[in-house]
Amino acid sequence: MIITKPIYVHNGIGPNTSTMRPKNIVDNTNDCEIILITNYNVVEVGFYKTFEKLVKFSIEKNKTIYYDSTTELLSQEFLEKVKSYEDLSTLKIFTNGIIDESLVDSKVVISKGATITVEPYFVKYFDYYQPIKNNHKVGTKDQRSFLLLGGKSKTFRTALTSLIYFEGLEDHGYISYFGFEPLETFTNEKKDHYFRTDSPNEQKRRVEIGLEKMGGNKVLDANLFNYEISHSREYDETYYNLVDFVIIMENDVTMIGHS
Repeated sequence: MIITKPIYVHNGIGPNTSTMRPKNIVDNTNDCEIILITNYNVVEVGFYKTFEKLVKFSIEKNKTIYYDSTTELLSQEFLEKVKSYEDLSTLKIFTNGIIDESLVDSKVVISKGATITVEPYFVKYFDYYQPIKNNHKVGTKDQRSFLLLGGKSKTFRTALTSLIYFEGLEDHGYISYFGFEPLETFTNEKKDHYFRTDSPNEQKRRVEIGLEKMGGNKVLDANLFNYEISHSREYDETYYNLVDFVIIMENDVTMIGHS
């Protein structure tokens, strides 16, 4: 998604963590046509005061605001905060998906003039991904059946990963899971949150046993897990080449086109 128009990037954006590819970055909002913000900016302290000023500025100066949510589901908090604005005609939102709970608020935001484009950006721009080799000492004897990519703690990720350990399948695959010591700035969920769900008690018992067997974070090619690691367009191909199939644990999303 190459952007050639003059663009001001709010607080920076990593070139490997987005499908946005700005080619003409300027130093200030006066010289730009587009102001770019991301899903990760909205968690900054005081962001919404800044954003309100950006919206007013964009209307007065005929600028466009791009909200880059191409590596995440659209933030429910963001929609809740901005739906009260009277004029969102300069806001263009790009996202991988919208959860069902956000559909009503998204329609309100659209009624205020914003546009929301929902596309499978990970698939559409698959050619942005670049395999790298980290020279892991592995060979054919290290061949396993599966690669399980869990990453940060989520209730269903915790459950599935722990059940693999409960069933004794962990030696048949490579497993990535960072739910025991999550990076709090990246996610506010912890492995214990699973036990607050309405899953059957017997299932919770199995998960608990699996977690005990797992014992802690499972590290493959990264010791720290954050959004830069999670969404980097460069990836270590080593473990992909050693398995028969890959399990990627991610939310199911509602794909609805907006205009």
